[in-house]
Amino acid sequence: MGNYYKSKGWSETRLYFVSKIKDLSIDLRDFIDEYLLWMESPKGHKKGANKKGAGRFDAYAIIYRNVLRIDKNGLGADPSTWGLLFDRIKDLHEMVMKDGSIFAKIMTCENLAHRYLDLYLKYKKEEDYERFEKLYKTAYDLSVKGEYWKNVDSSYYWLGIAYIRCEEPIKAIKCFCKVAGNKNPQYRMSTAFWKKVKYAKTCCKRQEILPCKESFQDPPLDEVNETPHEIETLES
Repeated sequence: MGNYYKSKGWSETRLYFVSKIKDLSIDLRDFIDEYLLWMESPKGHKKGANKKGAGRFDAYAIIYRNVLRIDKNGLGADPSTWGLLFDRIKDLHEMVMKDGSIFAKIMTCENLAHRYLDLYLKYKKEEDYERFEKLYKTAYDLSVKGEYWKNVDSSYYWLGIAYIRCEEPIKAIKCFCKVAGNKNPQYRMSTAFWKKVKYAKTCCKRQEILPCKESFQDPPLDEVNETPHEIETLES
């Protein structure tokens, strides 16, 4: 299939949807059918859990982050700058949840959960805490239903990281133990992601939160072969 993440097709697709979401003069309904078609299932990918049958879904997770001008280090997210763009993302999320595929729903839930965590950490509103919890758990349930094995683990991994950032280690360990106890096939296509799974398993086994340099943003740019120049061009 070639290197999908370096392809001109992906770059053009990303720019196309990011620009439309960012353009407040464009009605989301004008392109929602195209967006849902693109998000119907991972292009050129499979859902399996080993190197022979697995695919990588990173590209589909970048759209919201790009719209809000958030780099790979989610710790730098500043909700005070999001304005109406976050309202657009919330509206898009509702459309995806109404008419999108299981895969599309997983992507929007997990990635919107990241942003509600950002909101909670900045403003400490209980409703944002409840929202990120619910979204990660919904992503998990949908992942099991659709057999998207990476997200079966990633949903509770990221919820665990969220609890660490909220200074709730007991809840974090429970999430990591859920990852450790997963009896489904496990996703091993990405070495970086598998390190996250091993970290969760180790925390569960030791029943403690180990030092973690996690920047709270999946995927890192190098996992999708983006370069800083590409990001600068996209967001300038």
